[in-house]
Amino acid sequence: MSLHSLAPPAVEPVTVGQIRDRLRLSDDRLDGPIRHWIRSARRRVEQECQLALIEQTLVERLDHWGQDARLSGFGAAFRLARRPVLAFEQLVLIDEEEQDHPVTPWPFRLDSGPHRARLVLKADACWPAPLRPTQGLVLTYRAGFGARADQVPDELVEAMQQWVMAWAEGAALDQAPPPVVRDLMSAWTRVCL
Repeated sequence: MSLHSLAPPAVEPVTVGQIRDRLRLSDDRLDGPIRHWIRSARRRVEQECQLALIEQTLVERLDHWGQDARLSGFGAAFRLARRPVLAFEQLVLIDEEEQDHPVTPWPFRLDSGPHRARLVLKADACWPAPLRPTQGLVLTYRAGFGARADQVPDELVEAMQQWVMAWAEGAALDQAPPPVVRDLMSAWTRVCL
């Protein structure tokens, strides 16, 4: 499975000014690193919680529907990689010659909210079969809490700010989240059994 954003979000949930205030910085010497830490914190929170914080168009490429154990036990629902989903836009099958085969009408409906994002098969429908063994399913959808920073839940914004402050104080970028960040994200972290 691969997942990428067609374009980065237009805004970040946290601003350089907010971080400067939290760190009590009066000049702009660290603005470059702070911007980098903010982007990194958003990406890490999104990855840890399987969320999209700010509205963005995402493309998932899959080998098959059962990949990564995201197909429900009875096979009637497929969990998307990021939530909340604002709109499902396209399902394309790619064949061995790299030709696109858009699937319409869709054999599923979108079931989405802040804590779920899945495609649910319609009655008497089945998942379209891939036309090649690898990366043959391409799903495109818009996900995020909204286009504005103030639409992101406060605890996730605070998690980002705490993570940025930890990095500003010397924590390594590849370290596990600090305990305060993990606590702030806990209500949004998806648990899969």
